[in-house]
Amino acid sequence: MATRVEIERDVRIVLSQFCDPTNRANWPILSAALKPKEIDYDLVFEEELAAQIRIYSESIWESKKPPVIAPKRDQTILDITVHWSQEISGNLDIAGGYSRIAEQLKPNIPWVWFRFLAEGHEHGMSYDGLIQLEDHWSWFPKPWRAITPPSTSQSPFQHWSD
Repeated sequence: MATRVEIERDVRIVLSQFCDPTNRANWPILSAALKPKEIDYDLVFEEELAAQIRIYSESIWESKKPPVIAPKRDQTILDITVHWSQEISGNLDIAGGYSRIAEQLKPNIPWVWFRFLAEGHEHGMSYDGLIQLEDHWSWFPKPWRAITPPSTSQSPFQHWSD
């Protein structure tokens, strides 16, 4: 199993392509390359949740606006946090939605949270759900939404608790 430092190094290589604003036209293609493969769901989630995540994930990836990693032009600094799946349950540093699915994550999977920051800023575009499997990366953005779809009357600040 790779160490946290090795995973951070590897993911930095993948995500550094998004730090270059002149590469912006390629971001949808680069993001789509992170779409989970069919087998990934069963490798990452327990059986019941895998089925729910598969349906949810396919719907967002096939939508008119699929997920795209898209930092703002001045956000060229990459901040990366890695937690193994078994570290997620009860971890207060992780978005609240993960507590709803933590017990159904298969162990020993490195999960990556990342954000793009502008020089001198501590807040920026934040993303979650990037995982490293043996030979590839898969992106499951906000996977808990598969079991708790967002309300249409959602607060504009709901994303802070998700």
